[in-house]
Amino acid sequence: MVAKEPDGPRGDSPLDARRRNEYSNIILLCPTHHSTIDKDVAVYSIPRLIEVKSAHEDWVRTSLHQGGDLAEEQWGQLVDAIATRLQWQNWEVLFQPVFGRKSPAIDYAYFEELTQFAQWLMRRIWPTGHTELRRQLEMLRRLVTLFLDTFDESAHMEPGRALIQVEHIYRGSEHDPEHHALLKRQWAGNVHAIRELALDLTRSCNLFIATVQRNLDARFMFDEGLIAVQIPLSGEMRVLVPEYSRADLDELSACEGGLTSRVHEALASWRSDDGSSD
Repeated sequence: MVAKEPDGPRGDSPLDARRRNEYSNIILLCPTHHSTIDKDVAVYSIPRLIEVKSAHEDWVRTSLHQGGDLAEEQWGQLVDAIATRLQWQNWEVLFQPVFGRKSPAIDYAYFEELTQFAQWLMRRIWPTGHTELRRQLEMLRRLVTLFLDTFDESAHMEPGRALIQVEHIYRGSEHDPEHHALLKRQWAGNVHAIRELALDLTRSCNLFIATVQRNLDARFMFDEGLIAVQIPLSGEMRVLVPEYSRADLDELSACEGGLTSRVHEALASWRSDDGSSD
């Protein structure tokens, strides 16, 4: 409701940076209504938005969760906070540099927000019930952490820009063709690993959305739909909605360590000396 930056919509507020990012200041809307309320701050003042949010929470208590079950209400609040913190409404734009550049890049500010999200989710006190949702959130947290760690290991800040980009580690080694070829394979492995992790992260988010719709709130993300990314195909950027196949889900259920064990094994393969082509 109060913008993150002081010069943003309704940003002239005594709330400090930490409180601006807390649930009490967050309202989840579709992109169209986000634009509507930010274009007319006089009409959509902070008291008005608090009233709208409170009305929705009352509806959750009385209509969606019959009997006013506290745990169901807490799950609803947690799900809304996750969607807001991960910026699902901007996901396609935020991950476009991961797939659309020769070397994957990501906005530094969003990189920091993902870091904060993983820490925030790790500290949650889980409501009772919905074991499947909790398991998927733990998987999501581990994937976010793995994506961040892998990016951080192979990336650098791009001079003059607020981007973190996978480093071209092979540049400057042309005088030693064998070493140059080795570094280029390692770079290609880093690029492949980052992009595969980004796809798995998107699949995990879409799996969570589908599970929320099935088990908690059939209206959740109904208007917005699943999360998409843009990837280059045949020289053009195409929209893709990554989802786990039935076989993927069966494999994950059978795997003792779950998704992250499978990803760790894949990372070792992607980043091996002979595991990637030039």
